[in-house]
Amino acid sequence: MNSDKYVLQEVVTPALEREWLDLPKKIYKGNRNWGCPLDTDIRKVFDPARNEQFADGEAVRWVVRNRAGEVVGRIAAFYNREKAALEEQPTGGCGFFESIDDQQVADLMFDASRMWLASRGMEAMDGPINFGQRRDWWGLLVEGYEFQPLYKNPYNPPYYKELFENYGFKNYFNQHSFIWRVNDSEANKQIFARAERLYTELDGLLLAPGAGQTLAQYGEILSGAVPEILPCIGCTQPGKWHCYDVWQHSAAAVGALDLRGQDTRGVRVLCWATFLHDIAKPLCRSVGPDGAAHFKGHNQRGAQLARVILRRLKAPAYLVDGAVGLIAVHDAPLPADDVGILKLLNRSGAIFLRRLCALKYADLDAHANTPEVAARRADVAAFERRMNELAKTGCYTMRQLAVNGADLMDIGIPAGPGVGATLQTLLNDVMEGTLPNEREALLAAAVK
Repeated sequence: MNSDKYVLQEVVTPALEREWLDLPKKIYKGNRNWGCPLDTDIRKVFDPARNEQFADGEAVRWVVRNRAGEVVGRIAAFYNREKAALEEQPTGGCGFFESIDDQQVADLMFDASRMWLASRGMEAMDGPINFGQRRDWWGLLVEGYEFQPLYKNPYNPPYYKELFENYGFKNYFNQHSFIWRVNDSEANKQIFARAERLYTELDGLLLAPGAGQTLAQYGEILSGAVPEILPCIGCTQPGKWHCYDVWQHSAAAVGALDLRGQDTRGVRVLCWATFLHDIAKPLCRSVGPDGAAHFKGHNQRGAQLARVILRRLKAPAYLVDGAVGLIAVHDAPLPADDVGILKLLNRSGAIFLRRLCALKYADLDAHANTPEVAARRADVAAFERRMNELAKTGCYTMRQLAVNGADLMDIGIPAGPGVGATLQTLLNDVMEGTLPNEREALLAAAVK
């Protein structure tokens, strides 16, 4: 289904999905009130393994291109037979609509959605709605464009109203969101004081002896201070790796932390990172055909969520950055070869990597007692041993090179960015083992 100006394409490849996901960034570029949804949240809607609506339903997505090949519109259509039967007419939906201000683009997508739904027995089309719960991605904003919405609440350009109404959509019900601005400076002071007090109390709990047992016993009470805890309680992890639910696993990991050799900041960063390392697992959970739970993307999603939590609690900046950095990679594989370890030392530094190993040990010690877990722990130990050796003897920073910027300028390399670029090239060659860290060899390589 195409027009003289535009072409409709069904999203059937990862590349097309990427374009479908990225279009809103173009539509809302420069709009400070729009909040970009996380790709993982949107993908979850269209993943049969994570969206129960697919049990008796289908979904399809399209993009629209102009003659230059640029994506100028996107939409999704979907239905669930059980929900459709609740209406007087069998009703499907369309949503996740984005378009340039051109009725022809909108009509092309609405026609495609309507005809696709009709071919599956639907007699009416509701939109824009979500293929799931009404609390998310539901409705069209028609007033209040000057305010930033809550995450997953609708936000769109004003011209969308005309695009929908010109096609024939009618208002079915009004949905209201409210904003309350607290302008009283004394009230703000009280709010900040409460946040700081919560941080202080939680910090004291995490650093105290028996912190793991306390967390395990009082999770529901602690969720009053950190609401994100509540979904972790009872979030099961079936499979060969785990023996606890997410919350009990996190508590056991805090209890297993070995903080010997860590400085004061390192202790605090590790306690908080371990406490929050799996906080996003309930948001990323899926179950495979074998019944095992999977948590794809929970590292990165957990880092984002941990940053929100720590900032809300007014935690110090070093703690926010340190804990978030560890959470983002806590489940990532570690290199076993010297080149990989040196490059990791170059990117992250020895202090960070020692903290990462401590977190990984605690995490693994809170897993099931299986050969697979034991093998992973052995891999971490081997990495840590070699990393500590290379941190003392290896060359992984520019200042460890046998030459410096002055040496390069002495042999004729002009002052400026070229000096730094040459040093970086020499460092890469040294780390990769193709060049010895010796002055004469480095200078010879620099002039080639």
